[in-house]
Amino acid sequence: MKYLPRFLATILEQVRAELADGTPRSLADILAAVASAQGATISTLAQHVLYQTTVQSALSTLYTRGEVHPLFQNNILLWSRDEGYERAQEQKSVTSRERESL
Repeated sequence: MKYLPRFLATILEQVRAELADGTPRSLADILAAVASAQGATISTLAQHVLYQTTVQSALSTLYTRGEVHPLFQNNILLWSRDEGYERAQEQKSVTSRERESL
């Protein structure tokens, strides 16, 4: 079971990567991309439910952290990377480097 936290962290990173370009994507699209990145072929309902639940958990974590936000288009829930979060992270990094140089 030691691999489980690493596996979940990998999925979290794959969800981030899928949303990195700022294009809003549906859960189904994100799920398919994560499964492909994992080398998985989803062929049963049980597999689909497990992957979907894991991806939903990753999206929930990213939403709670302010990294992604939901939006609705044509009655479909889409997820998008929050550019404001990216800028805040970059600013924190710059501020940290400035402090270290003092």
